Amino acid sequence: MAFTLSKATRTLLVITSVLLVGDLIVVGLVGTGAIDPARFTVGDAERPVVVSSTTFLDDLILRVAGDKVNRVLLVGPGGDPHTYQPTTRDQVAIERAALVVLNGWGLEPGIEEMVESVGKPAHRVLHAAQGMEPHYEDDARTVPDPHMWLSIPRAKVYVANIRDALERVDPANAALYRANANATERELDVLDAHIRRILATIPADNRSLITTHDAFRYFGNEYGIRVVDTLWGVSTEVDYSPQDRAQLVQYLRQNRVPAVFVESSVARVEEFVGAACEAEARVGGTLFSDSLGLPGSGGHTYFTMMLKNAEILVTGLTGGGEDACTWKP
Repeated sequence: MAFTLSKATRTLLVITSVLLVGDLIVVGLVGTGAIDPARFTVGDAERPVVVSSTTFLDDLILRVAGDKVNRVLLVGPGGDPHTYQPTTRDQVAIERAALVVLNGWGLEPGIEEMVESVGKPAHRVLHAAQGMEPHYEDDARTVPDPHMWLSIPRAKVYVANIRDALERVDPANAALYRANANATERELDVLDAHIRRILATIPADNRSLITTHDAFRYFGNEYGIRVVDTLWGVSTEVDYSPQDRAQLVQYLRQNRVPAVFVESSVARVEEFVGAACEAEARVGGTLFSDSLGLPGSGGHTYFTMMLKNAEILVTGLTGGGEDACTWKP
């Protein structure tokens, strides 16, 4: 069954698109974003260097800081921060940065280790998810789930933390950072309401989500989508077992889930799609989770990523998608 938006939802899409056009233009004009560490130099001495671990953080920094900082991005579009191993060029960028912005809670262990090894002062490092209690993968509460940004209300906490950190390292522009953060938070409220309306079109019996790795529990809890199974846990750094795969096949067969979803930042999807094929399931589409996409992907900013994910979920959970046995990435 093809997904068709109601007239009211189409109208809301138009209104939100007007809001987002400015975002897209800004991203295109401001360096298409961040500097590649491979080309990193001292930079503009009048603007502080802000290093971020991954794409969604870089995009939120752009929205708050505009062109008042030199942004350096370590893990580019489509990259996996869980498994990323930083380079010597990354180390130079980290050492020279006025501020290093990480997610924290175990999202980017390799980068965290490098930040600690160079002895970066604490006031020069922001864990952007600070102040929020994570969910845990295990009952012993030893494996936190770092994917808080996929809940838009939680993303507003990221924006506030980024604002405060920028004010500390660049107090001369504090008023601008506050104004930009306030505007971003208002726009996030609009985005949040819009996504709730889109996802409300998914029938109650179909609101179950199976993805390659366990990244969507904050999203699911926020928007009424039940995450029922994954192949990897909250980190792709820890591999799955044959038993994990067998359990996934069994669950798919017994519960007739409408579709499973791959993720743009998880490279090894063959076993996951193979399990779906074995269970005669469909692939509903490719979601953005740990990374934004390239320009043209429909998910190269935080705002467009969240919109694209909602659109893909509605399509995949209402009869769309492809047969897993013939699906190609």
